[in-house]
Amino acid sequence: MITAVIANYNHAGYLPRCLSALLAQTVPATEILVVDDASTDGSLAVLDDFARRNATVRVIRNEQNLGVCGAFNRGIAEAKGRYCFLGAADDYTLPTLFEKLSAALAAHPHAGVAFGYDSHKHGEDGPLIENPSGWCDRPTFFPPADVATNLRCNLPGHAILIDTADLRAVGGFRSELRWYSDWFAWLVTAFRRGAVHVPECLSVRVLLPQAYSVKPKPRDVHTEVLGKVFDLLRSPDFADVAGFFRASGAMSYFGTDVLRAAARREDRFTPDILGFLGGFTQEQYREAATDENERVQQLAGIFSQPNYCPAADEFRQRQAELEHTQRRIPPPGMWGKLRWIGGAVRRKVFKKKPFK
Repeated sequence: MITAVIANYNHAGYLPRCLSALLAQTVPATEILVVDDASTDGSLAVLDDFARRNATVRVIRNEQNLGVCGAFNRGIAEAKGRYCFLGAADDYTLPTLFEKLSAALAAHPHAGVAFGYDSHKHGEDGPLIENPSGWCDRPTFFPPADVATNLRCNLPGHAILIDTADLRAVGGFRSELRWYSDWFAWLVTAFRRGAVHVPECLSVRVLLPQAYSVKPKPRDVHTEVLGKVFDLLRSPDFADVAGFFRASGAMSYFGTDVLRAAARREDRFTPDILGFLGGFTQEQYREAATDENERVQQLAGIFSQPNYCPAADEFRQRQAELEHTQRRIPPPGMWGKLRWIGGAVRRKVFKKKPFK
């Protein structure tokens, strides 16, 4: 069962394309929940027309504007499908998105997410950029450590199916993370359960100047939000995935404001915090080294030293510990358990040493 959740605010002109594409899926969604966030542009008339003609479509109306995270969270709370697709009203899916991703998850039920390419267009008239990932040439399961190794900072939210229970366990789209609530949900789930990548263009993100994700972000607010990312990753609730965030360099997705957020912390020089600050280019570190804040200069200076690799030994130790823990815990599913038992027997017979 698949629930598609679409958040809409004043996108009446894009809704017909978005909903028609979802209704044209070769494997249909069990339900399409459109959360209208108190639109004022005639969106409700469009939505009510689709709902009258298609029993799969259900409109959820917010009496007041809750923002992107609030709108998606209302849909997540009401979702009945085992897997969720969360889409923006101005993007659109290609016909085999649900077919390909649901088949990948059926083949690898221990995975938390399945995703395609980060395909996009710049504006309505721009050419389609498929943006191949380079991860694989056929559908492949990647355990958490391999997700961290291959990751290019983010997973394409417009081309993802995610386990609904895992999405709720993360806290849905956490409003305190604002623009990065989806980034956090995708990566936490992939770092906990692994991910299946289907190397195809399955959905298209349309990059518009007025889009929520591409609007300019005030530095003070942006830095404050990134501080909340640090807080979450340093909390016991997400200690199980923090090492993968460090090893992947995923925080570099946010630019050098990450260094500014870290500079506000009293624990900024600890290996745990320094480990999040890798992945930038030397030009970016040198630019940050000229920041007006002395603390930012100090952090950037550490990373701009020749041959510096922050907490490399700790990266390796944490990754080894996580992999060792995963080897001790049988994965879900009969086939996964049988493979795990076989591996345990082989290690015992050949007396392989555990990870240290």
